[in-house]
This record gives sequence, structure tokens and C-alpha cells, in this order.
Amino acid sequence: MDAWILSRLARTAHECERGFLTRELSLVAHALHHFWLHNLCDVYLEASKPVLSHSPCPPGPPQVLFSCADVGLRLLAPLMPFLAEELWQRLPHRPGGPPAPSISVAPYPSAQSLEHWHQPELEQHFSRVQEAVQVLRALRASYQLTKARPRVLLQSSEPGEQGLFEAFLEPLGTLGHCGAVGFLPQGAAAPSGWVQATLNDTTQIYMELQGLVDPQTHLPLLASRRLKLQKQLDNLEARTPSEGEAETQRQQRLSSLQLELSKLDRAVSHLRQLMDMSPNPRES
Repeated sequence: MDAWILSRLARTAHECERGFLTRELSLVAHALHHFWLHNLCDVYLEASKPVLSHSPCPPGPPQVLFSCADVGLRLLAPLMPFLAEELWQRLPHRPGGPPAPSISVAPYPSAQSLEHWHQPELEQHFSRVQEAVQVLRALRASYQLTKARPRVLLQSSEPGEQGLFEAFLEPLGTLGHCGAVGFLPQGAAAPSGWVQATLNDTTQIYMELQGLVDPQTHLPLLASRRLKLQKQLDNLEARTPSEGEAETQRQQRLSSLQLELSKLDRAVSHLRQLMDMSPNPRES
């Protein structure tokens, strides 16, 4: 995770530099917003919480976080000078850092100076992990697993795909709000009472449900939710498009509702199977 966030920081510096050279300030603003919110806060800080909580003095994350804050604020300074100055002055002094009394005279990070951090292949690999995180979160939402931390198994027909995930099992579990994450051997049968979701053509994801979900409680909730979505779909199909309404937008909304209904139908099917297998769940 440390190498990934530093690579993202190097990419952000490159995008900011390109934006300033081409006078596209919107590109600079988008790059900085994406790094601070979606890379640093949403992913790196969340994934680092177990490391920070289990070790009083972890060697990696604090130093990496300092580098991200220092470089990130210097990248931000031209657009938000007062905020960047206020935050930068609160950073502890680090030997080897820019000896400047103010962020306004501190050296602006160049893409070349951070190029040694840039690892495009690592970023590409982690993007697959992020796709798996989205699948896990969608499964949790479908079955309303608010507190439970279900176990997860990955099954891939490609050895290289499994190796890709092995380096990120802990972040995958943390970001997906799951318990232990492991692998199911190729060709092995799925565990009983687990729900399956497809990640891509070569990888399947299995999440534990048996004992974590009470079908008798959740089935009526899913039925009510499905009824509401079906009404929305029927109304949208019957309604004449208003003047100025793009047909593409209408079709996208129709596709979205149909997809949600399909997910709900699968969830209902799995819960009915669980009801037959486990009438006494340990957690609702």
C-alpha cells in the first residue's frame, strides 16, 4: 500500500505539471481532488488503520503519510494558498525536507523528482483489487451486512491472477469490510451457504452468508425494496419522455433499474436456499 500511494502521488504531480503547462487548471484541480479524497483518504488511510492500531510505532505508514501530506500540500498551494499554508505549517519538521519558512517559497514538486516512486504496473494491479472491493461492498449492501465481517474466498482460473491478489489480501479485507480473505483452489466446489459473485472472466468471489443473515428477516425487506424498484421501472417505461430529455439518459436509468432488480432477485434466491439449509442463524 505504501508503494501504491507514493506512485499515485507521483502520477498526481505529473498531471498537475501537465495541467499548468497547458493552462488547464481544471485538470490540476481534478488531479488534486482525486488524490486527496479518493486515493489518500478513501483508500490508503482506511487500509492503514489495522496497521496503525496493531503496532504503536509502525515504520511505514507514518513516514509515507508525512510525505503525502508534505508533497500534496505543496502541489495544492497554487490553488489554495492560505489553506495549504495553514496545514503545512503544522507538519513536523523533517530533516532533509525543504528548508523554507513558508509553503509559498518551498520548491514546487516536479514530476521528474518523484518519478522514482511511479509504478504503473503496481497501480494497474491494485485497480483489480479495487474492483473486488466494489463487488464485496455491493454484496454486503444487498444482504444488509452492517456489522458482520463475513469470510471471503477468491477463486481464479489464472495462476497470475491469484498472485496479484496475494499481495493485497489484508487491504482487500479491510476496504471490503470483511473478515479473513483466502483462496479457493481451481475446480473446487463452492462452500455451502456462501454467495457467489463474478469479478471477471477468470475470477469468482465467494462471501460467507450462512449464520450471518436471517432469511426470515431479510426476505420481506428485499421484497419491499423490489416492489418499489419495479414501480419505478414501470412508471419510467410508461412515461412519455419530456421535452429536452435525452433518450440515452432514459435508457441508462432503465438499465440501472433492471440491473438492481436482477441483483435483488439473485439475493432472494440465495436467501431462500439459506432458509432451507440453516433455519437458526446466529446473527440477524
